[in-house]
Amino acid sequence: MAHRSPHDTSRPVLYQLSQHALDRMDARRLPAEAVRSVLAYGRAVWTRGACVHVIGRKEVRRYRRAGLDLAHYEGVHVVVSPEGTVLTVYRNRDLRGLRPDTRRRWGDAAVAAVVRRSAEAVPGVLGRGD
Repeated sequence: MAHRSPHDTSRPVLYQLSQHALDRMDARRLPAEAVRSVLAYGRAVWTRGACVHVIGRKEVRRYRRAGLDLAHYEGVHVVVSPEGTVLTVYRNRDLRGLRPDTRRRWGDAAVAAVVRRSAEAVPGVLGRGD
């Protein structure tokens, strides 16, 4: 499967489970049905280079109105790599820590601007014979 962008909202048809995810599912007593439900009905948030799928109170309420009971899976998180591999699975009902990664990145343009401003402040840095 190709590398997916954080802005790509499509979900792969098949996910591959890592050995770590299988071990965590077993240790945390989370059935495969919980993982399937989270991937199918949970919200997806891109953060720290991975896509975290989670069922929160809002999803439980929304799907309850549609006749689907997801209350048992509230707080289940499924962390998926950009390639579609399930990396780990855990339960945490507090979703405040699940924030999109909105930190500013130091790209080439930002670094060039800082260097340019520094060069203007210190004559001779850019080699223009200042």
